[in-house]
Amino acid sequence: MAAPVEAVVPKAAIDSVAAMSTVRCGPSDLIRRAATGVFCANDLLALGVLQALYEAGLRVPEDIAVVGYDDIEFAASAVVPLTSVRRPAVAMGRQAGRLLIEDTTSGFPHEHAHVVLQPELVVRRSTTAVPGR
Repeated sequence: MAAPVEAVVPKAAIDSVAAMSTVRCGPSDLIRRAATGVFCANDLLALGVLQALYEAGLRVPEDIAVVGYDDIEFAASAVVPLTSVRRPAVAMGRQAGRLLIEDTTSGFPHEHAHVVLQPELVVRRSTTAVPGR
């Protein structure tokens, strides 16, 4: 199931996590700062966060939501299936190949291309809405 980020992750959660982006913190720090969610740079980190939250006695998503990035195979099969941002890997490869062929066959001068590909938010149980937050 794909959904826009704004539909799943409230702005307040994004703000509280962004404020901690340069701070190393543990589960108790997240709760003390009233964070409602954690966005991890990749799914492996997110799976580690799930484990740390579980060991600290926190429930995902009831106490805090977790989102990863990459949508690796294990994301869907975690104890709490992980919401993840899926990058368009096939489209990235196709674009890279197309650009490479164009660059090597078009002659000079070389022109840079700016290509924007749309990621997909794959919503799973780690981001269910938390009542009262």
